[in-house]
Amino acid sequence: MLSWFFLLFAPVYYSTDNLHPIYTSVLLINPITHCLNLVRSTLGFNSIISIFWSFIYLMILIVILGIYSLKTFKSVYILEKFY
Repeated sequence: MLSWFFLLFAPVYYSTDNLHPIYTSVLLINPITHCLNLVRSTLGFNSIISIFWSFIYLMILIVILGIYSLKTFKSVYILEKFY
């Protein structure tokens, strides 16, 4: 459900030039907005913020997700023993 929400409110089909600054700052919480920001600049559209900050934001999220995944995989207990 959360992924559909992120896609629904990402600036995919509309321009961000005439949006209110508060709405634009709320869009920057959405990771899909940053992914689209990287794609928009290569297609010739205006980017919402600098590509550098979008890349940094996505790398931070990937690191956090990786750490969380490693912690989760280490805490999984297998009931069967492999010989």
